[in-house]
Amino acid sequence: MAPNDNIFEICPKTFTFFYNFIEKDIDKKYYIIEGFHRYLPFWHDAYDEETIFYYKNAGVVEIHKEKTIKVIYPIDGGYSDDEIDYYIIMFSEIESENENGLKSKIPYILKLMFEKLENYGHKDTPKGKIFSEADLMYFND
Repeated sequence: MAPNDNIFEICPKTFTFFYNFIEKDIDKKYYIIEGFHRYLPFWHDAYDEETIFYYKNAGVVEIHKEKTIKVIYPIDGGYSDDEIDYYIIMFSEIESENENGLKSKIPYILKLMFEKLENYGHKDTPKGKIFSEADLMYFND
């Protein structure tokens, strides 16, 4: 057995991040949806045919045993110009939503990842990247 085999689960929790590149209202701009979704799902309150294409998938991660994050769809690091006011840190205070409309706090390690990636210089995080809680505690450029 490889040393990292015990950090992964068979059915981890998955979270997808979306941001609306048109909307300026923070409450309508950022969403964390439970599960893997390429596009904002049709059941979501923000979904409508006029604005659906304003929402961009900003990444998907799996959370394993509340201690490990595996990036399964690249995380968009955000932009540093003032015209597009999107930064990965903006997701750290958002609750996740499931298809039943229930909201819940995001896992601590996910909040930690958002806060640490802000210092990453708005770089994208590639698919396959793995963060442990210890990695994030001491994360440095």
